[in-house]
Amino acid sequence: MPQRKCLILEKHDWETGFSEEQIQIKKSVCNNFFGRFRSAKSVTFQIFYNRRARSTRHVRQCRISLYRQNTTYRINGFFELGMLPSSFIFFQEIGNNEYEVWWEKRDKAIIVAHFKNENWKQAKNSQYGRGRLCCVVDAPVPKIIKRIN
Repeated sequence: MPQRKCLILEKHDWETGFSEEQIQIKKSVCNNFFGRFRSAKSVTFQIFYNRRARSTRHVRQCRISLYRQNTTYRINGFFELGMLPSSFIFFQEIGNNEYEVWWEKRDKAIIVAHFKNENWKQAKNSQYGRGRLCCVVDAPVPKIIKRIN
């Protein structure tokens, strides 16, 4: 059985795209994590609003599609994005096209420091600010990270 992975994706305050339900992912990172695909791909997210409660979650069907104008992929139909402030969003593999999803919005610096030896990538800067940070790490990842080690 292959090693499961977790995508850690930064979200800025000023972004979410169309109706605040989409987020872009760098093409190379998307291919590495979600696999290569030509047309849109359906995924299932088990969204944890409270990281401490194992049963408090909502299941959402989303689609990932290529945005050809800037060769990025976009997760569409993720309506919870509109309520999130600047944060790191975690997408952890749990099955075939199924992922647990949660976010850390309080201490973003501790997330980067905790995964300091990982291969962080940065998207292109835009007129709004610097490009988002992201990396793919081995799963499982703890849902609560309070220390750098």
